[in-house]
Amino acid sequence: MPGTLEIFGSAVAADNDVLLRVTDLPVNEFGLFVTSLASAPAGTATFGNGYICFNTSVGMGRFFMANQIKHSGANGVITLDTNASEWSVTAIPTSTGSYAAMAGTRSYFQAWHREQVGAGFNFSGAASVTWQ
Repeated sequence: MPGTLEIFGSAVAADNDVLLRVTDLPVNEFGLFVTSLASAPAGTATFGNGYICFNTSVGMGRFFMANQIKHSGANGVITLDTNASEWSVTAIPTSTGSYAAMAGTRSYFQAWHREQVGAGFNFSGAASVTWQ
């Protein structure tokens, strides 16, 4: 079963108040968040031990700075928080740079994580925000 991704905070881009949280991950494994501007039909893009929910031909960004690579610990949870200055909605990564969230733009998020079975990695479920 993939991890569960939830988005908390405000969809108002100017608030820059968003927490990404994934639960139900394998314990004591590394993970990071990925993002895209386009989704893929559910269950069509198998990758690793699961599914990538993005249309990768549009591009995919990853949060991979030192403070953005996370460890699931004993609880199997990772988070990425704008309020902890771990990321900003003014610089959401893409495969070619970054963009600022703007009203009407939809951002899709998912988490990649290590796993000790099969391909050795998997993806969480996905979630999205339509910015206001």
